[in-house]
Amino acid sequence: MTNSTTQQHLEHETSSLSLDKLTFQLEFSTMNDLPEIGVSSHGVFVTNPQYDAGMTQKVDPVECWGISHAHARFIVDLNEELAEAVEDALNTACLRLQKIAGIEDGGFAGTFFSGHPIRRDLMNVLAEYITADVNSYRSEAKGFHLTKEMIAEAIGGKDLKTYDGWLEAAKALLADAPSWTAIQQPCGLFAVKISDGALAGVFWCADHGDVSYVYREDELADFDRSAWAGDSWDGLSSQDNEACLRNPVFVALRHI
Repeated sequence: MTNSTTQQHLEHETSSLSLDKLTFQLEFSTMNDLPEIGVSSHGVFVTNPQYDAGMTQKVDPVECWGISHAHARFIVDLNEELAEAVEDALNTACLRLQKIAGIEDGGFAGTFFSGHPIRRDLMNVLAEYITADVNSYRSEAKGFHLTKEMIAEAIGGKDLKTYDGWLEAAKALLADAPSWTAIQQPCGLFAVKISDGALAGVFWCADHGDVSYVYREDELADFDRSAWAGDSWDGLSSQDNEACLRNPVFVALRHI
């Protein structure tokens, strides 16, 4: 388990860390005996930026990998704490069940889980979780913005009173946006750009009205021409329908 000294050390080391300033996307690998969290830099998957590619010589992470000292320490801490996080999870689960059963000695649990494959499985899940959560937070914090001139160029020449023209303009506005960037629509929907994985394009999904809501791919749907009524989406005035593209509100959606 993480003792108070270790916890204080972690809090001190990460106190100046700002996830919105991360210049890289976290990744994790299960190629070795235990999962590892890192970042790709110069064609190398780096799990400890404080060392060279061969993990033999200590280096300056800024000069060698283009990673700040704080973010290098962040990656190292994540990897070091993965095993501790598994211990915390198992200890908490066992303690809860032991209390119900009236067991005061945890010796059997320690023996039972020693070398158990569930430890690696839990580490895999936690590594996948934290990389996804950090990347999602990073995307949300960075946001996306276009100048008035860029908006005018993107929607110029497109007839926003037609289904094809509106959709073409939405795609142009989101062309350079990060994946899971959305344009907010006044009818409680999002036009969402997806550019990772097998899914790619601009889709629509419901706006849950909660900045902490975590969206999933199965909530996305293709735009439906039958929902277009005259010169706007059904239920929207023509003026509101055009305004959401002429003055777009971009939202970074948290996702998994």
